[in-house]
Amino acid sequence: MEGVFAANGPAIRSRHKVQAEMADVAPTLLAAMGLAVPSDMEGRVLTELFNTPPEVVLESPAPAQQGYSMDSVYSEQDQAILTQRLSDLGYLE
Repeated sequence: MEGVFAANGPAIRSRHKVQAEMADVAPTLLAAMGLAVPSDMEGRVLTELFNTPPEVVLESPAPAQQGYSMDSVYSEQDQAILTQRLSDLGYLE
């Protein structure tokens, strides 16, 4: 599938074409805003898009991959609501 990706601003190179994938948009936006890019995020920062490429700071994987469980994040009531919603959507049986 092909598409169009457009960017504009003082830090963006004028009339420059880049080869990008859909997954490259999120890490590029995070880096452009000076935010850390999760190291497990798909895609890459489109550094060639910028006059001066942003400093890319990689962040460790999301807490769910560091041994956290749903129990430590959600209360029992929140877990019940989430479970019901996922079930209603057909994600759980």
